[in-house]
Amino acid sequence: MWGTPLSDEHNGALAERLAGLARRHAGKSEIVGVPFGTDAATIAGVSKVLAVANPANAQALAQVLGPQIDAGVPVVMLEPGCLSVFKDELAQLFPDDPRAKRLASQATTLAALLVQRGWQAPAAAGRVLLHGHCHQKALVGQAAEATLLGGCGLQVSSPDTGCCGMAGSYGMRAETFEHSKRIAASALLPALAAADAGAEVVADGFSCREQIEALGGRKARHLADLLADLVRAAK
Repeated sequence: MWGTPLSDEHNGALAERLAGLARRHAGKSEIVGVPFGTDAATIAGVSKVLAVANPANAQALAQVLGPQIDAGVPVVMLEPGCLSVFKDELAQLFPDDPRAKRLASQATTLAALLVQRGWQAPAAAGRVLLHGHCHQKALVGQAAEATLLGGCGLQVSSPDTGCCGMAGSYGMRAETFEHSKRIAASALLPALAAADAGAEVVADGFSCREQIEALGGRKARHLADLLADLVRAAK
């Protein structure tokens, strides 16, 4: 499992719920527990270019994940922004590092891993509005998330919600705040307004959830959070 400092600080229990769900239902022997908040996690801070091109970052990452990468273990990403770093950007930054290339193929979302394992969530009823992080939509899409949620009986709506406009810290900076709001208003906010009041809003991106709650007035949840609740309710 790979967490991020932001998710750890603001959604501390989410990492534990995600790890627990994956270990119970995706094969415990193939799940790696990564120390959340390690220095290597700063490699995901590419939006602010936090010395990401420094080879020391690649070495730190290799120390944390090296044995699992070499063994071909799937690396489940909690945050879509980190998924794009591991799946796309890292191999470009370090083209001569074979581990970076292997990690690109081993990095995955929780939904993709669960679908690959043939796991199905307990039967449920209700509506879900699924909003995808831009990085995930560009790289791997959301078919696995829609499959998991729809497969258990939930009515899943996955409209083109565009970009939430937060984009890391973009929506928090004074000079770009108004532009961030206009981006959200172009597609995401109308989709939220049109959604059933009782529908769950699922968004794996931390920044997406913050924007949805701040501008859309709706509570948004990580997929792992919703799946964990469905499993508990079925017991």
